[in-house]
Amino acid sequence: MLVTRLYTDEDGDSKFEEIDIPLKEAGEVGSGSDLIEATGLVLRETRADFDRDWHPAPRRQFVVVVSGQVELKAGDGTKRLLGPGDLVLLEDTTGRGHGSRVVGGRPLTTIFITLD
Repeated sequence: MLVTRLYTDEDGDSKFEEIDIPLKEAGEVGSGSDLIEATGLVLRETRADFDRDWHPAPRRQFVVVVSGQVELKAGDGTKRLLGPGDLVLLEDTTGRGHGSRVVGGRPLTTIFITLD
């Protein structure tokens, strides 16, 4: 399963990459990954006018977009638009971090799955 990863490079800038989380046969349900240990879950609704400048992720975490859209900006200037069903792994916990902006005029609903 391809997942967008946002990480901090050796120069302290955040960058996007696509990582492949391997799936294996799981019988009649299809396929699944190995267990990924998690430490918590945060449900969040973010205002439609949210626009936050540079900030590092507070911890390693997966973010699942439930509804709405968010634009993430990496330190190298690259932007990604995420919408319902998109999954991103935030690992830019050091350096300048990333920018986040809700777009589309609607609130953003997300699930944060904390990993440390």
